[in-house]
Amino acid sequence: EVRSDLEEQYLEPYGPFADYVMDLNVVYDDASGMLTVLLPVTKKTTSDVAVVYAQDVLGTIGEAVSTQNFYFTAPEENDVKVQVFPYDKEGDESAYLVNDTIKAGDVRAVEPLQ
Repeated sequence: EVRSDLEEQYLEPYGPFADYVMDLNVVYDDASGMLTVLLPVTKKTTSDVAVVYAQDVLGTIGEAVSTQNFYFTAPEENDVKVQVFPYDKEGDESAYLVNDTIKAGDVRAVEPLQ
């Protein structure tokens, strides 16, 4: 349900970041407790836009998770990794605009690489 909330908000043709968004994905690793947010963007995306976009997506994820009905007990704390990168550079971390891990319990802004 979280992914559908994200798609509805960011992949619609006239969303707030329509000029930058290519796709998005959220992956949870049970073993490590890491939530990874993958945000491929267009090549015209700047670091400033990438940070604002990542912050907005994290807020949407937080809101979506808080309103879901879970049938299991979610872990108390999770680290969140946020990666914003040109759509054709996934895996090439030297080209990433954002590659930031926010530790569980930390409250801070996403930081750009460039």
